[in-house]
Amino acid sequence: MLSAEEFTDKLKNEIDNIKKQDFPDLNLIWIWFAPTCHWDDFTKEDDSDIVNRIFEKVSLWKKDQERINANA
Repeated sequence: MLSAEEFTDKLKNEIDNIKKQDFPDLNLIWIWFAPTCHWDDFTKEDDSDIVNRIFEKVSLWKKDQERINANA
């Protein structure tokens, strides 16, 4: 990410995609908020509570999505 504005625009776009799709691709959001990935690099903050909660939630959604896709 080059700037906070760019990140915000991309995140809003991904949230819109989630709202529009039954089975969205959660990989970008998962990578952005994964420990020691983009968020930490971008903000220079480690172990932020909100980021950890976002990552946990997206991880659960991603696992559910993978399970559904495997059974399809």
